[in-house]
Amino acid sequence: DVPPGAVKAMPILANGQKIVLDSAQTGELATQEGAVVSNRDGTIVYDGIAAGSQPVYNTLTTGRAEQSPPLTLADGTKVWLNAASSIRFPVTFHGSSRQVDITGEAYFEVSKDSERPFIVKTGASVIKVLGTHFNVMAYDNEPYTAATLLEGAISISSNGEMMKLSPGQQARVDHTDARITLIKEADTDDAVAWLHGQFPMAKTDIT
Repeated sequence: DVPPGAVKAMPILANGQKIVLDSAQTGELATQEGAVVSNRDGTIVYDGIAAGSQPVYNTLTTGRAEQSPPLTLADGTKVWLNAASSIRFPVTFHGSSRQVDITGEAYFEVSKDSERPFIVKTGASVIKVLGTHFNVMAYDNEPYTAATLLEGAISISSNGEMMKLSPGQQARVDHTDARITLIKEADTDDAVAWLHGQFPMAKTDIT
């Protein structure tokens, strides 16, 4: 039998300390650079303002058959990770932009900030937003990275090429030549099915 997936993730703090969330008590988990890391009813929350001159980074990872609980970054942005994924982020944001790095797949609900764009790096691709809802699939074993826009606006750049997306569109960055392809009418339900614990089966041959 194949066991069901689990809502589970492991934060790795700047000092290397690992926290297994499925066994952590609700409440404060750690304090770093003026930011308090808490587990609030199953949501990982970072609160605080920048206390130092240099950013301090944490990493959240999921294993196979795992999906992360919601992660709320210091700016209010919410992130969910699919299985076998990771996100590296500062515990508080410094400077004129908000940048995170991901591997695997993640869904973002970005808090609006017209003065500080939110930037997602996925290998050779860079996604830039101000405030929006979108999904990023960037597994190394897939032929391309896909950014699917549900709400708002984003731009994606790779190898000197840049493309802007409207809601309902998807951009694919080929892992071989880094070229961007635009899918004007993307299946957004399919792109975020994992977020709701669903397996998309449309047009799938199961015979």
